[in-house]
Parts: sequence; C-alpha cells; structure tokens
Amino acid sequence: MIEITKRRVEICEFIVQFTAQHGYAPTVREIGHGVGIVSTGAVQYQILTLQRAGALRRQPGVSRALVVKPGFLSKRRRRARHVQSPNPRSMRHAK
Repeated sequence: MIEITKRRVEICEFIVQFTAQHGYAPTVREIGHGVGIVSTGAVQYQILTLQRAGALRRQPGVSRALVVKPGFLSKRRRRARHVQSPNPRSMRHAK
C-alpha cells in the first residue's frame, strides 16, 4: 500500500484549487511552485505515486489533464481531524 503523506495531500489540494480557479490543471512546474518543491523531477515522482495510489488520474496524451479522484481529499481531511495531538499539560509532568 502506498503511503499518502502530508506533501501528497498538499499536491492534490493545490491541483483542485488551481483547477477551480483557472479552469484547467496546473503544469508540473506550477505544482512545484505552489507547494514549495524546486525539482520538477520530485514533483513528477509525487504525481506518479499519487496515480499509482489511485488518487490522481491523468489523461494520456493531453497536457494539463490531472484530475484528483472525487472524495479523495475529504477522506484525508476526516482522518486528519480524528488524530489527536498530545495534551501539553500531561507532558509537562512526565519525567
């Protein structure tokens, strides 16, 4: 199973926001700029990993054709809300 990291969720969120704003998907360079990745090779690796995980779909032979799977981000956001951070008060007294 492919791990969906925080960075990969950020990439999907950026693709969805960019597409909603502009009417078409971002390029690899635009994704990198949007999420703070300098290397286009690193962005391409993340995109391919998300495709293998089933989170992204790309139309072959068409530029700017990245689509985030419907429901993918809502599942990730729900999981993130269920993760509780440790209580700082209880950690102060732990020795």
